[in-house]
Amino acid sequence: MAIAKRRKVNRAIILAAGNSRRLFPLTKTCPKCLLGINGQTLLERTLSALVESDIKEVIIITGHGRFRVEKAVAEFNYSGWVRFLFNPFYAVTNNLVSLGLARPLMDDGFLLINSDLYFDNRILFKLTEAEGDCLVIERQKPLGEEEMKVKIEDGRIVDIGKDLLPSVASGEYIGMAKFLARGGSLLKEKLTEHLARNGYQEFYESAIKDLFVPIPIKPVFTDGLPWIEIDTPEDLAKAQDLGI
Repeated sequence: MAIAKRRKVNRAIILAAGNSRRLFPLTKTCPKCLLGINGQTLLERTLSALVESDIKEVIIITGHGRFRVEKAVAEFNYSGWVRFLFNPFYAVTNNLVSLGLARPLMDDGFLLINSDLYFDNRILFKLTEAEGDCLVIERQKPLGEEEMKVKIEDGRIVDIGKDLLPSVASGEYIGMAKFLARGGSLLKEKLTEHLARNGYQEFYESAIKDLFVPIPIKPVFTDGLPWIEIDTPEDLAKAQDLGI
């Protein structure tokens, strides 16, 4: 029972504010999270996985197409379970600002999921069952400049950033994480510090990086389970063939 309590979080935060220009014209009026893959939108698939994981509350950070997202959630019959926070500056800020809006909700711990992930549900289940604060890491794919790379030493993550050299990186952070109460409270503090320094163009991973010294952040590996981040029309086409 003590182990289950140590692993458990009850809230998920989904980042869905961006305008996804690399997918225009598909996302000119439609938020990326509402793009359909194999008969189901990205957002609906993620919410279904969170239901199966027994998450009690979901917070969606919206921006581009906010009302379409809210309408879609109502049509999914998830209205009483999902709340929304709106980032009015989504067009001119990066996702650190969007995540920063949820700071009052972080003290009890939470799951963090980027809304443009198309993933095998077993990846989420591995994360929820893992002990401690964790980032989900892909370690089998080639790394380039665009990937959010991580360095792992002695079983814990010690660095993260797109600027990490692939030659020293251990894998890619896919955009899914879990923070327990201490990690959530500390991330809240670090986000506040970055925002006070006008970090409006930063990725939220820059605040996560500040956690690596005070607390252990461990990797949860995808280990061959399929997933893809949807950034381009080519990604959409690949997602159709993942078989999930």
